[in-house]
Amino acid sequence: MPSPGLSQSAVPLPSAEINLGGTSTAEKQFLTASAAGGRAAGQPLACRIPGSNTLKNRQFTIVVAGRVTGGTTTNLTINLALGASTTIANNTTIATTGAIAVNSMSGNFRLQCECGWDSTSKKLQGIMYGWVNATAVATAIMTSVVTVPDLSTESNLNLASSAPDPSLTVTGTFSSGNASNVAFIDTFEIIAD
Repeated sequence: MPSPGLSQSAVPLPSAEINLGGTSTAEKQFLTASAAGGRAAGQPLACRIPGSNTLKNRQFTIVVAGRVTGGTTTNLTINLALGASTTIANNTTIATTGAIAVNSMSGNFRLQCECGWDSTSKKLQGIMYGWVNATAVATAIMTSVVTVPDLSTESNLNLASSAPDPSLTVTGTFSSGNASNVAFIDTFEIIAD
């Protein structure tokens, strides 16, 4: 259920499973599992950062949480990126869990970022922390990034191009391939403080 101070949430949730039953060790975007909210199934799961000065000179929290099963001895890395391009390299990673063991077990994960954005620097900055499968992700400074376009305006969500977009996407990587490796995003939201 969305939080009371919610500014924006990804739709639809939960995501499709990241591994789709395959044995890949490549970084993959979490995708929409079904069509909802004007989004087709199979598109990058994106949470749009509100424009129109909604978060101008304000602090806010980004929350990404979900479930994981490691089908073998493997690590899971969750990355949060600014940008909604279907080409992962065109988005800018701003926070990561790092590689954390999910060896032949099921658990959950959370990556939380406490952020700020201001109209003077136009930078998204903050701290990140969380856990994967009961292993802490140490508090660290997020990658500081100048947001393009400016969050004080509105822009169209354009998932088909590498054009800058004020949206966030999430990727995951398993270090060892196994058909039983799966991960889902169950929570992906931006909460204004």
